[in-house]
Amino acid sequence: MVVHGFSRSLGSWSVLNLELWALHDSLNHAWRLGYRQFKVEVDNLEVSKIVHRKFEALASLSLVTSIHELCSQEWGITIRHIDSGANVVADKMASVTHNLPVGETIYDALPYFVIILLDHDMAMIT
Repeated sequence: MVVHGFSRSLGSWSVLNLELWALHDSLNHAWRLGYRQFKVEVDNLEVSKIVHRKFEALASLSLVTSIHELCSQEWGITIRHIDSGANVVADKMASVTHNLPVGETIYDALPYFVIILLDHDMAMIT
């Protein structure tokens, strides 16, 4: 398994907008890095509904349109909703961005705290 990471500080937005941007950026990075099989787990039910076109109220937003376009690329992509307790690493990455200036940070190696959290998650599985 190859893991790449990034974080982006967007400033003050609604949780829904931040979650949509996180999904958009994840899809965009995966496509640019050449991944053609990709799984995404989202802990926001509204985002899941928007992606699966079960919530059309925001379908006209350019960000949502861009997400739908990325999903329609020629690749095997799975996006599924998970319980928020199962998304500890993503939540920690998001909390780290509060201390960063607005912009994007690419991690070529996983931050130490992510390795600790992943080790903990793996210990819980086995």
